[in-house]
Amino acid sequence: MKKKFLSIALVLEFLKVGAQVSTFKTIDSMVTIGRYQTALSVLQELPATFESTTKMAAIYASIDNHKLASKYYEKALQLQDDYSVKVKLGKSYQKEKKRKKAIKIYEEIALKDIDNLLIQYQLGKLYLQTLQPTKAEKVFKGLIQKDKNNANYHYQLGITYAMLKKRNLKIDSFLEAYENDDEHLPSIHQLALAYTVLRDKDSANIFINRGLIVNPNHVDLNKLQINNLYRKEKYSEAIQLLQKIDSIEPNEHYTQKM
Repeated sequence: MKKKFLSIALVLEFLKVGAQVSTFKTIDSMVTIGRYQTALSVLQELPATFESTTKMAAIYASIDNHKLASKYYEKALQLQDDYSVKVKLGKSYQKEKKRKKAIKIYEEIALKDIDNLLIQYQLGKLYLQTLQPTKAEKVFKGLIQKDKNNANYHYQLGITYAMLKKRNLKIDSFLEAYENDDEHLPSIHQLALAYTVLRDKDSANIFINRGLIVNPNHVDLNKLQINNLYRKEKYSEAIQLLQKIDSIEPNEHYTQKM
């Protein structure tokens, strides 16, 4: 008799699991075609399991409601410790601008998974955003050791050195980024600025001109070019560029003043 009841219980459990799988597939289909409100209504009627809670969080994340996404990712982690959900929670905190919470999650992940370079990169940027350049320097140096050809790592290290007021190391890092990618506009712009401040006109002009080839509508590089033309008393050319950037960013203070 006991064996019979056990068999019936197993069958019922199997049917229950099968029904849940079918329901989750239906929910996924709803989300795919944009019917997220219906999907949320169905999920709210289900028991609060790890999977249902995670799916609710993912739906809120997809519609940029990061406050509720974080709330449901937190609930999911209370039900089950899960690596991918921790990553998603960190990203959700980041989008909410809850940087300290995101840092805590990312530090935990980076400590346990040293090969997750994406998380380490985000962690480094968060350190910069929270004015922790010494920690950021360690992160970006470590990333460069693992992938020295990534221009963004060198660029972020350059930004770190700028915060640490290490001018030469800053320029060297931006040059490394440029050597890895000669169309890396953020680095080109920073090099143009750095050499302008140093009054190294030839080097500054090289990067101003290079940047404007990559993106002729880059407003800040156009401003540097306008300043050069003004100093050379090439007013007609300067006015043409001023009219150009005024069409991109109308009524900007610099443009009107010049």
